[in-house]
Amino acid sequence: MAPYQSLLNMRTLAPFGVSSLYVIQTLCSVSTLPLGTFVTNCHERNFWLSIKSSFLGQRVRFDIEDGSGIHFLSRQRAAECGYTILFDHHGNLVLRASYLACYVDNKADSEFRLQVWFVSRQAGGSVRAYPLHLHCILPLPWSHRDIICEENYMEVSVKPQIPAPHNHSRKWIDAPPMSSEEKKRLKQEGWVIFYRPGDVQQQRWTVREVLSLGYVIGITDFHVLLRCPYFSPQSHRFMDKEVLVEAVSAVLLLQRQELPTVVDVSVACTINNALVDREHLVWSSPLVLHPLVHGVFQHSSVRLGVGSEALSGCSVRDRGYQVTANNGVLQARIPFGADGTLARAVELDGRLFKVISLDLFLMREWRDDLWPLTQQRTFRLLHSPYLPHTPEVINADSAPWLEGRCRESGVQVLLHYGSRERPWELYVGGRRLDWELVELGGFELELEEDYLSVELPLFAPGMTYENITLQSLVAKVEGSVVELDTVQVQHSLTQRCSFPVRDLLVCLPEGRMVVVVDTSRTLPPTTPNSTTLMDPSCGPSQTDSTRALFNFSLNSCGTTQAMEGDYLVYENQVVYTPDLQPTKEPIIHRHSPYRLTIQCRFPANHTDLASFWHPVNSSLSLPLSLKEGHRSKRRLPPRSFRKGLRPTRSLYGWKD
Repeated sequence: MAPYQSLLNMRTLAPFGVSSLYVIQTLCSVSTLPLGTFVTNCHERNFWLSIKSSFLGQRVRFDIEDGSGIHFLSRQRAAECGYTILFDHHGNLVLRASYLACYVDNKADSEFRLQVWFVSRQAGGSVRAYPLHLHCILPLPWSHRDIICEENYMEVSVKPQIPAPHNHSRKWIDAPPMSSEEKKRLKQEGWVIFYRPGDVQQQRWTVREVLSLGYVIGITDFHVLLRCPYFSPQSHRFMDKEVLVEAVSAVLLLQRQELPTVVDVSVACTINNALVDREHLVWSSPLVLHPLVHGVFQHSSVRLGVGSEALSGCSVRDRGYQVTANNGVLQARIPFGADGTLARAVELDGRLFKVISLDLFLMREWRDDLWPLTQQRTFRLLHSPYLPHTPEVINADSAPWLEGRCRESGVQVLLHYGSRERPWELYVGGRRLDWELVELGGFELELEEDYLSVELPLFAPGMTYENITLQSLVAKVEGSVVELDTVQVQHSLTQRCSFPVRDLLVCLPEGRMVVVVDTSRTLPPTTPNSTTLMDPSCGPSQTDSTRALFNFSLNSCGTTQAMEGDYLVYENQVVYTPDLQPTKEPIIHRHSPYRLTIQCRFPANHTDLASFWHPVNSSLSLPLSLKEGHRSKRRLPPRSFRKGLRPTRSLYGWKD
């Protein structure tokens, strides 16, 4: 029986060093792998798995299986254990795992197996799990010291050395494989000494204490390794040649054949992003990483790659890539538009920018007095800063063009494809149209042969409101279609529509709440101009015979703020309390107490979104909670992503 069926509603405790329990509570169906969706590679020191963006569900995760059970990869655990999960610049989901990562079946440091479960939650709530068995033979021999600089962790693996016999040509030789007893003794009796430049006293820790700090000390047949996330407790950062470097300087003390052995497990990585020099992406690193070099430094070679593809020297030259070493700085220069780069458009505050990206792999090797050969492999998804772009508006006869229409319940944007067969992206309200925005805003999509229809309900993100009165409101939607290859605006649109108002609650991104309430539903009815907010000095800005309009800041008028899960909730009340003076005689009051709770709920990571609520029927003393986003009336088939719609997904932290 497959693990996801046999472990239903059971708990599997992870092995020593794993801090989390894995609980499966939602029925998962184990599915076969669709052809062409999953791409695997055996990189030089990593498993490499890529999953096409069009296949991803609403929420995705990776779980790892070994002989002790199935292990959930949280963000922290992935970094500690040697796993990197990210979206590449094409929107595909990528998993990279070190050959020396946790849960890998390692045969003599030369053959590696990894059992991965890709788990995807679909729009309807169903969960599918796909088993993937990764098997790699070491493509290139190990060096004496191998360093991996990943996006989320640093790893160093070394071959322990022992003194050579007197008649040997070298002073040090590789130590023989470690016995099981030596590995056990290291965990029980080993020590790690951390040191930093300028420290008077060195810090000495047991291996068990180091594991509790989030470091991993690993022992294989032929290697000793140290791995840690960035910003680990004993790391230090410094500027070298105007480049930021993070380092952990440490030695491991252990017993080999009854002799004390010292193993240098220091690791250092360049962590800066790319800069722009004219029409080039430039990534820099100090030529000499001083925490890793002992004695005379001899630079050997550099190799480049893009994604999982290693490039030959001829390919590097043909693409126009350049690698230079001048004034103590190693630089990789990538021309804009070169094969392997990607340009995309970004709209911010009504202005259009372009961003150039490249999935860089760089391997460098050197020699020094202590290490006969060190190889350092760096993986960086490089992004340029936002580059101002003045678009050229192209004749819309053959290019895509936009049309706007007013509907009873919202605003419709029609994208007519035109005859130009080039990839594009659609922006609505300053945001790129993707599945996250569609689901968040409850957009309704229709795909026809010659146009795409996007209908935005009144409460959707992307709407702005120009004039809200007791009689009507004016909603505005701005849209643009951008060609990806040239980062040029093909066409833009501003559509305004007027809608009648009865009851209304609008939560505006600038931190204001606008509410229209009908007070005629009490018995007897309440006079609108007698109502206030929780602060009695905050009265309505407009009233008629049955309704009151309040327009106020979220940090005023007695508004309270609280966190509920992933939402910021602002709450106030529209109230009317009759002034009841004590008298000796009974009095008949013609006004009833009135109290209506109003709320604005903003996703904590999207506080810039406007929210809108338009009730059909309101009642007293009930909160006006925001409506949940509707599902799309018609989902786009996978081929629509050719036009530029790229899904965005959540990673880590989803654990059913």
